[in-house]
Amino acid sequence: MREPVEVDFAARRRPQPAEELSSEARRWLEELPPNVRPHRLAAEFPRIANTLARRWNTPHFCLEYFDELLIDARGNRRGFPLAVMLDIAELKSHFQMTVHWTPRTVWDEIVNRPRD
Repeated sequence: MREPVEVDFAARRRPQPAEELSSEARRWLEELPPNVRPHRLAAEFPRIANTLARRWNTPHFCLEYFDELLIDARGNRRGFPLAVMLDIAELKSHFQMTVHWTPRTVWDEIVNRPRD
């Protein structure tokens, strides 16, 4: 009986052209405060910047995507370079604290709840 042959499908895929920063993402970057603009992320991973720009106005999907970027659910990812990781973390913090406030603890929820 013959041994099964492992096929490296990733090697057989056609290389995809590098994605460029979309005009939507360029506008989004310009609208961000200068201190949170993710320059390294946009330069090194334009596909991710494009996705963030598309999801920015839908809080649930944007936060979900931030979590996908920052948490390795598969256990086998290399991770981002430190400067890019810091860009993503700073951007997420800005999103949760300024753009779409997200309570982080029960106390955040209680303190910010309207009083009668």
